[in-house]
Amino acid sequence: RSSLEMQTRIAQSYNRFVPHELIALLERKGILEVLPGDQVMTEFTVLFADVRGFTAIAEQLPPALTFYFINEYLRHVQPAVDQNGGIINQFLGDGIMALFPKDADAAVAGAVAMFAGVRAYNAGREATLPEIRIGVGMNTGMLALGTRGVPERLDCGVVGDPVNIASRVEGLTKPYGAPLVISETTYLAMKYPERFAIRELDLVVPVGRKQPLRIYEVIDAEFGAMRDGKLATLERFRAARDALTAGRFEEALSGFSACVTAFPADSAASLLVQRCAQLREDGATGWDGAYRPKVK
Repeated sequence: RSSLEMQTRIAQSYNRFVPHELIALLERKGILEVLPGDQVMTEFTVLFADVRGFTAIAEQLPPALTFYFINEYLRHVQPAVDQNGGIINQFLGDGIMALFPKDADAAVAGAVAMFAGVRAYNAGREATLPEIRIGVGMNTGMLALGTRGVPERLDCGVVGDPVNIASRVEGLTKPYGAPLVISETTYLAMKYPERFAIRELDLVVPVGRKQPLRIYEVIDAEFGAMRDGKLATLERFRAARDALTAGRFEEALSGFSACVTAFPADSAASLLVQRCAQLREDGATGWDGAYRPKVK
C-alpha cells in the first residue's frame, strides 16, 4: 500500500478514538493541531444512559461475552445519537455520555430513538444475551469543551456543573420509574416541546445539592401499554402536580390516586401518592413546592 493510503487509514483510525466533531468544535482543522488546554465555551445538551442491573448481568456472563453484549447494545443505540447530531464523548462501562451541540429538540429525539434501538436489540438478540432496559437523563447548559492531559497523552471532553446535573437526572430515572427524564433547562431549551409527550415529574433537591431541580418525563420513550397508560392519565397527572406545587395536598393526593387507579403500573404516580399522604400528615409548614430527600 502507498504511504498516502496508509496515512489516510491511520487518520481514520484516530477518528474512532477522538471524534472529529469535537475537533471541529475546537476550531482545529485536524488532530495534529490540537494542543493541551485548547478550549471553547458552547451550549450542550448532555446525555447519560445507563443499563439497568448491569452488575447482575455481568456476573452471569464470562468476560468475553460481556464485551460482546455491551458492543451489541451500543451498536443498536449509537445510530440514534449520530443521526440526531450527537457525539458519544465517553463509553462508561455499560453507560454512555453523549453531547448534543445547541439543539435540545434533536437531543431529545435522539434519546427517544435510543429506546427504539434497545427494543430492536431485545427483539433480535441471541439467546445467550440478556434482555436489557436503560435509563437516560439529560441536562442543557454552557460547558467548556477542551483538551486535558499532557502533550504525550490527551483527552477531549467537557467540564462544568451541567454535566454533574445530567448525571443526577439520570439517577432520578430509577425512583420515579421513568426511563427518560430531562431537566427544566433542557425542557426550556426546546423549541418545539409540544412535539413530544412530556409531563412534569417533580421539583426535587438532589442529595448533595442546594438548588431545587425541576424534572420532566418524556413519555415517548415508553412503548405499548406503558406509553398508552401514561398518556391516558396525562392531564390528570398534570393537574395533580399543579395542586401539589400549590400546597393543596388533599387535592393532589386525590389526583395522583386516580392516576394509580387508572394505571397501576405508573411508578411516579404511586411515589407521589405516598409523598402527598406524608405531606398531609406532617402539615408541611413553609412548603415551597420542593421535595428534599432525607439523607440516610
